[in-house]
Amino acid sequence: QAKAIIKGSHYYLILARGKKINTDIEKFINGFTITDFKYNNATQFNDTSYKFTVQTPIQPVLDTEVRNLVEQATNDMYNKDEVYNYLQKDKVAFFKNDTTGECIAVTTQVFAKYFYAKDTTQFWQNQMRWDYLNKEFIVKNKEYVKLENDVSGYKYILLDTNSSRKIIGLTLLKDNKLFKAITLSDNIGKESSFITSFFNSFTPQTKKLGVSIFENKLSLFFEDYYSNDSALNKKANSAIAHVYYGAEGLEKIKQAIAKLKLGDKDYFDIKTKFIYELGYIDDTCCTRNVVDYLKNLYSQTADTSTFQNPILTSLANLKTKESYRLLKELLLQDPPVFEGDYGYNDIFNLMQDSLALTKNMFPEILQLAGLDDYKYPINELLRNLVDSGMLAATDYENYYSKLYFDAKIELKKQQNRDERVIEKENNKNGEDEVVISVYKPFRYKENNNKSIKDYSILLMPFYDKYLTVPKFFDKLLLSKDDAVKMSTAVLLIKNKKVVVDSIFENLAAKDELRSKLLFELEKINKVQYFPAKYKTQEAVARALLLNDQDHEKFFAIELVGKNWIVLKEKNGYVYFFKYKLTKYDDWQMGISGLQPDNLEQVNTNIDLVKMTNKKLKMDEPILEQYEKKLKQLIFLQRNSAANFFYDNDYRNSYKDY
Repeated sequence: QAKAIIKGSHYYLILARGKKINTDIEKFINGFTITDFKYNNATQFNDTSYKFTVQTPIQPVLDTEVRNLVEQATNDMYNKDEVYNYLQKDKVAFFKNDTTGECIAVTTQVFAKYFYAKDTTQFWQNQMRWDYLNKEFIVKNKEYVKLENDVSGYKYILLDTNSSRKIIGLTLLKDNKLFKAITLSDNIGKESSFITSFFNSFTPQTKKLGVSIFENKLSLFFEDYYSNDSALNKKANSAIAHVYYGAEGLEKIKQAIAKLKLGDKDYFDIKTKFIYELGYIDDTCCTRNVVDYLKNLYSQTADTSTFQNPILTSLANLKTKESYRLLKELLLQDPPVFEGDYGYNDIFNLMQDSLALTKNMFPEILQLAGLDDYKYPINELLRNLVDSGMLAATDYENYYSKLYFDAKIELKKQQNRDERVIEKENNKNGEDEVVISVYKPFRYKENNNKSIKDYSILLMPFYDKYLTVPKFFDKLLLSKDDAVKMSTAVLLIKNKKVVVDSIFENLAAKDELRSKLLFELEKINKVQYFPAKYKTQEAVARALLLNDQDHEKFFAIELVGKNWIVLKEKNGYVYFFKYKLTKYDDWQMGISGLQPDNLEQVNTNIDLVKMTNKKLKMDEPILEQYEKKLKQLIFLQRNSAANFFYDNDYRNSYKDY
């Protein structure tokens, strides 16, 4: 007879064995109770190294001399080369009783020398991450506390579903140090005197610990930057990208750049860093001044491409009408040329993040599309603006002839690829041979044909105006490349154009395409176009499984069974398959779910889709093997349990990161 009890961080398993259940066994089992932990009276503990004071019955025995040597060694390692560390290392202490097993972890974090938090509310949001905690836990209690000596912070309690455990936490800030205390307890019953006294009395030391993080460090930074002390100067140089400059910093950056001379050590690196920081001075009172200065700087450095990229990047990063107006002007009048794609990507990627401002650069910016280096990023920018509905056909119609010409070139390239596929099929010998179903990862095919997809989006607004455009799409629908055919069909349906049913029937019939087609139709709310013949849970689950990994070949895949489960308050079915990559392989286990509770419905949910790469053992019950692997996949959905099941199967999964 057995009894299991969980309390706080403790597990108890009580077992009694006999030939039959009798009163002695029942007395033993039922007589097991948990008594409160007993501690001595709490006394004050002062940690002069970690800078806190607490009343606790559990106190570490420390050899001060050894501790100082260890901390000095770690500090020397961390601060070697005197480089500025934006994130200072944490000091962690554990207060643990070996008898009761209760433990409290205390972390002391020192903020970097020039760290400045402009907004108190934003600082605490960044530190506490309430949005994240509300997703992962139940935040039972969240109390803002303000103590003496300018100490403030939060007390909080976290719970979770289907668990009696709770996390008790305390985070306090004093000057430039952040203190965190945390422990694992139980939501049933009361806390021990150890935990109660510790959290009620914990406080940073009363003396001044450093400069407050809410004090601007700009003057201190520039004092070190101009210092004759090489160590201070080196640390300040490495911290340029980690300082808050604000409106006050504009003139100081201008002065620093003006004082730099071509022969100075690290001239290009330091000047580039300062220019990039101008893009973050977004105070409304001075953004126009920043733009004017960047314009002047661009004219001064027109013959030095090293500085053109950071200047244009800063203009894009400012995200104001004035900055984008100048950005367009500079790109058109004196477009920079870079050795690699990264220079163009820096600028145009920022423009992708602000399409509302970027649309004002069209149609003039299309002049640059004639340059090979600018063609791709500008077309991609235009594609996103058109696809999002921010630009209409009239906004870039003057560019239509050039677009259509380039699109025809891409179409010919695609037709050449199609012809090679047809030739390969015709050259197959007629001898009897084992037919192996070939599966090429769809996402690879999709990436290879990105250009033709982009041109399709850009030409779509002209579908009803120019007779050549529908013919262009008709040719794409005849392609041997399923990725091209699918993206074209979905784009046409999205824009309310007619696509014959046989196109969707042909795509859905292929296991490796079926779930992708369903996913694309779900995105545009056009699921009604998905063929009913293939709209079954088994067919979709099979397709999702085949897209889980990048295998080039599959010999066979067969359904084994299905299981109804509950996952994170969702009900549904998980399907079990066995598969072989080649004829001579052993059968391996594949799991695919979660399909809806209603067997008449399907979806593309991939929470429990996994090619396990685990061989089926024919001498063990088949379903038991699947259920064991399914249980591991379910546990992987919870961060608290995931690490127990990260074997080689799951090492590279997204959750691991």
